[in-house]
Parts: sequence; C-alpha cells; structure tokens
Amino acid sequence: MKPKNSKYLLWFGKELHVEQGAFPGWTLVPCPEAEDLWDDRAQFKGADVVIVQMTDAERPMVITAARVLTETAEKVRIMRLSLGSLLNVEALTQARPLPNAFIEMSEDDLATLADIAQVRELHPAQDYHEGVLHYGAKIKGKDFLVTSNGEMIPLLECPGRDILLIYSHLNESGMSQGAVLDYIAGADYGPPEHVHRRIVEYLKQHIYFQNEEHFDMLAVWVMGTYLYRAFRYYPYLHFNAEKGSGKTLLMELLAPIAFNGALMAQPPASTVLKLIEQNAATLFLDEVEGLGEAKSGGSQLKSVLKTGFARSGLYYNGDVAYRTYSPKCFAGINLLDDVLADRTIVVRLLRKTGYDTLKQYRETPLARKEQAAIRDELYHFGLRYGPGIAQDYDSETTLYDKLKHLTNRAYDIWVPLFKIVNSFSEGTYKMKVFQSMDHLSQTDAKRRASRDTEENETGNALEMIDVVMDRVKPEETHKGIAYYDPDVVLDVLRREGLIKRTMERKALSRMLKKVLDIDCKGKQNGLKVKRMYAIELEAMKEMKRRYAPEPPASDVV
Repeated sequence: MKPKNSKYLLWFGKELHVEQGAFPGWTLVPCPEAEDLWDDRAQFKGADVVIVQMTDAERPMVITAARVLTETAEKVRIMRLSLGSLLNVEALTQARPLPNAFIEMSEDDLATLADIAQVRELHPAQDYHEGVLHYGAKIKGKDFLVTSNGEMIPLLECPGRDILLIYSHLNESGMSQGAVLDYIAGADYGPPEHVHRRIVEYLKQHIYFQNEEHFDMLAVWVMGTYLYRAFRYYPYLHFNAEKGSGKTLLMELLAPIAFNGALMAQPPASTVLKLIEQNAATLFLDEVEGLGEAKSGGSQLKSVLKTGFARSGLYYNGDVAYRTYSPKCFAGINLLDDVLADRTIVVRLLRKTGYDTLKQYRETPLARKEQAAIRDELYHFGLRYGPGIAQDYDSETTLYDKLKHLTNRAYDIWVPLFKIVNSFSEGTYKMKVFQSMDHLSQTDAKRRASRDTEENETGNALEMIDVVMDRVKPEETHKGIAYYDPDVVLDVLRREGLIKRTMERKALSRMLKKVLDIDCKGKQNGLKVKRMYAIELEAMKEMKRRYAPEPPASDVV
C-alpha cells in the first residue's frame, strides 16, 4: 500500500460501492487488517482520512485503525455505512472524529469494550430489548426499571447487570407506586380491549367526531405510545381543522394519558430535543402553522420532526447527535409539507354545534384521578401484552393481504396500530375496531394518492418539456432562455400523445405556467410581436434534478 495523495477512504473486508465521480482526488484503500496500517502510518502524515465501517464485526478494526492514524494524519474521521449502500458526498457528511475517550483508552479497556460492543443503549423511561419491555418508575424517591418479566431493578444496579442506559436517572414517570405494586403482585387489569374501551369513553365525554371511527384509532394510537420503542416506525397525528373545532381540547385530553405526554405551543427545537432525549416523551405540538411552509422560522424544528418517526432518527447539531424518535401530534389549520405529511395520519375535526351534548372538560382533581387510572391501565397493558405485540410486529407474519391498499410508507406507519388491535381478544369488539382502522387507513391511502397525483403533474410537465427540447428547434436562444412557438409545441405534444388532442393552446399555457412557471411572452419577430414559450434552461435543469433524478452510477471497488 503506497499512499500518494492527501485524502483517503479506508475500509475493511466488504466491497465498497462509491458514486462515480463523487470523490475526485481521493485515494480508495482497502485494508485487510487494521494492524497493517502501523508500518505505513507515517505515509499518511498531514492527510484527511475517512474510515468506513459497514458491519458490527468491523467496529474494533475501525477504532484500532483510527487510533493508529490519529498519530500522523491531519484529520481522521469514522462513519457507518449500511452494507451495500452507495457512498456519496452527502453520506460522507456523517463522518465524525473518533472521540478522545477512545484515543486515550488502554488496549485492555479497548478489548473489553469490543466484547460488549453489541450491548444496546436503553432508555430508562421506556424501551424494548430481546423480548423484554421495561418502564422507569419512582418508588419512594428511588428509580427502578419495572420489566415485563416481573423484575424491579434499581437503576443503580443496571451497570452491574450489563444493562447500558442512556441516563443513570429517571426524569419522569407516570406510573403510580400502586400500579407498580399491583403489577409485581400479579394483578390483572383485563385484556387490551378493556383499556381501549375506557379511552374511547373518556374521549367521547368531551369531543365530537362526525366519524366515530376516529375514537377507535386515537385510542389505539395512545396505547401504542406505551410500546412505541418496540416499533421501527410510529405514525404522527395531525389534527387539521379551523379554529373552534376542538383541536387544542383534544390535545389537552390526550397529553395526560399518553406516555410521558407534553403539550406545547410553538416550541423551539431545543425543547423538543430535550424532552425526547430525557423523557422519551409523547409530544403534542399546538399552533404549528409554519410546518407547511417551504421556508419558515421553524426549519430547525422541521428537521427534527422529519426524522423523529423512525427508531433510527437522529438530528445533528454540529458534532452532537440527538435522538428524535417519539410519538408526536400536531394541531393546526394549515396542511403539513409533503415530507411530514408522508409520516402522518390526518384527523379532521368539525366545529361543535349547539346540539352536541358534551361535558365541558376542566382540569379538576377528579379528572386528574381518572387520567392517572387510565395511565396505570396503559402501563399494565404494555407490561402484559407489549412483548407479544412486539414479537408479532417482528415476525414474518405480515398484514399485506389485509392492507393491500397501503403503499410502503403508509404500511410502515399503520402496521404498528393494526398489530395492537391484533392483540385484542377475538370477538365483535375486535372486529369493530379493526373495521374502523381499515376504513380510516383506506381514506388515508386515498389522501396520499391524491397528493401523489399533484406531484406527478410536475413530472408529466417535465416529460413534455423534454420532448419539446428534443424534437423542436427553438426560434431563438438568448441569455439562457430558449423561445418556442406555442403552436408548434402544441402540435408536437398532441402527436406524441402527451396531451389530449382536444387541449387548446390557452389550457396548455395555463398548465405550464402553473406547474413549471413557464411564461408565454411577447417576442419581437421582424416587424411583428409574436407570443412564445420562454423556457429558462438552467431552471428546467434544476427542476429535472429535483423531480426526475437519474439513478447515480456507481463504481464497485
């Protein structure tokens, strides 16, 4: 191995897929063993080195190589790349320096760390690992893990039992001491549908839905907040309606019974990150109108929310990574942007009329007592039935045959809810709830299809422009703008079958203006002024890059 340049990509074992042309000036170096770098380390003096890890087994070699090269290289970074994934410039931004703790660690400590490298960090508030669900609980001022296999483990004893926690203390727990003692004593709070029915009855006292199926879905969603960390994805909710429809009231009802629920209006991203990181909180975000705008002051919050529906979700602030995964609910009049909408189930509310006989909600001691009782039932539900639901979720048994109307992303966010319903006792109640969920998921699928159709308008319009630029010679090209005769364009698109033969020039002009912002401008042609389509070439190139990207070529090395 004879390094020649000042930038290097190193990896071990498996083949590395690199985007063609993405790394000019970089030298790609496959390494059979990390120790082989010891003799060559001087040749990396002053270099920028990125070491790629593709499997868990490579982790010790990557750390060893980084420790060796840190002595001579100007900069050493490490990154994780999924096996078979394409390495491109965007992926390279995830490379991070090796923490000083690893650099200063002794060889013996490093070997010990490698032995426990597979131990996963668990959240003390709620987590699921190797078939066991646990919650954090406070008993007489001390913090415990209450597990689904009937144990109470003091947090202080977790390190001695090889339980690696994100935090060594518990910030919040909604599980009462009585509920903990009942669970350890073997008390039976009933089957899952029992707490579902209780949540529905609680909501119906104060909220009106024209479609009562929403009560069933909301109750299932709340149940899922108590075992969301067992799922790979968990759906967001969006309460979308005009003022006076009860959006905020519904959040006020749900926040006290959801897992570590927190209700906020227009929160900064830092607050959201703190609540997720410390409490694994279910977040209820009111008045989030900016989440639908292309540019808004809440761009940092949007970045957090766009990854927070997935268990792997992270948000980077400089070199610091924050976990973003937790259940979230938004309330607002405006629609969400497309990326957030893709992760969200929309719930529409109507204004209450004078004929709706609902009980006014007030936060009284009696109301808080009812909410605490529901929370305790939900904790018992999670401990008794959570592991079984998680195993069903992870099993090869899918619901594709029953949910054929859902595409990939929609299936991902709906399937945890259906798996919860699957835990209900067989009978008419389970069938009713399943039918409610099925109908609402079909409505959601139609909403997604409608949104996709709008997006397809752009793709179809770009295809038309591609054909025009390929088949029609522009009347003139000036300062990056190509001018085309509208009648010629109309004729070509009709002949190619890209528009209906009955479409008139005015309709085509309106569509191109609306979708691609292409104007039909007056252009001097001799003594006459003739209207022509003015196509800005760079703008079209950028639109094609965004809406119709070509799959990147790759080199396999």
